[in-house]
Amino acid sequence: MARGREDCETSGYAAFVCSFFCSSLQDLEFMDFGPMGHLDILDSHRIPAMAKRPMSTLKFVYVADDPNAAWTVPRNKGREGMVYLTYIVDNYDELADIVIFSHANRYQWHNDDPLYDGQRVLKRLRLSHILEQGYANLRCVWTLGCPDEIRPHIEAEAASPASDPRSSEARAGSFYRSAFEELFPGVEVPDVVGAACCAQFAVTAERIRQRPKSDFERYRTWLLQTELNDDLAGRIIEYSWHNFPSDWPLIDRDGQWRNMSEIDAEYDLKYPA
Repeated sequence: MARGREDCETSGYAAFVCSFFCSSLQDLEFMDFGPMGHLDILDSHRIPAMAKRPMSTLKFVYVADDPNAAWTVPRNKGREGMVYLTYIVDNYDELADIVIFSHANRYQWHNDDPLYDGQRVLKRLRLSHILEQGYANLRCVWTLGCPDEIRPHIEAEAASPASDPRSSEARAGSFYRSAFEELFPGVEVPDVVGAACCAQFAVTAERIRQRPKSDFERYRTWLLQTELNDDLAGRIIEYSWHNFPSDWPLIDRDGQWRNMSEIDAEYDLKYPA
């Protein structure tokens, strides 16, 4: 394995991409994590009875620091951002109906669950909701990331060490404005960026293809060429995913700040079990 590269602050980084080919709106097939963070479908008898039509599932476990892995990346930089962008670029014309992007470890603090259990998070995910809305973050809790994780214009003026890319105290917000201008030319840089952290989400192929493949190639090229280190570049991409397809929901389907329990209750009324 290629470890200890000067541009990468983490070794052994892995992430998985799980793709669903669906033939109709249906609830999530229960899923389980096997060894090494692999994602598997459990026994077919546990699939909800309403799922009448077949659903096939593909899993892609990327190992970022092993060039000989079945799925890998051109350079181990940008954390999960490089993995996700590589998957989109390599599979743009053959994307599944739904793609779930996640880190590979089952138990991690990123998971919005009392036990930090990714399996439980995925069991609660409704594929019918993804197909209807086009996108859902796997994290509902506002911390970290909402309501104002980054203030690009204010932080761009920050003094050292926050603005020193060589410092361990450097903040991604100090570089977000200039990165945004490169990633999204002609788009006004927002005053505030608020999005659930940690870059784990489900999205439809239709949403992804709202932008041409060349855009995602350009985002990955930026990640490959930026002088920012692994952590800073990865954090900027982490807080940019909601911008990549042109109209992913920022808050909820109505664009309002609302309590997540209220949203969930509304969904249960609309789609009773």
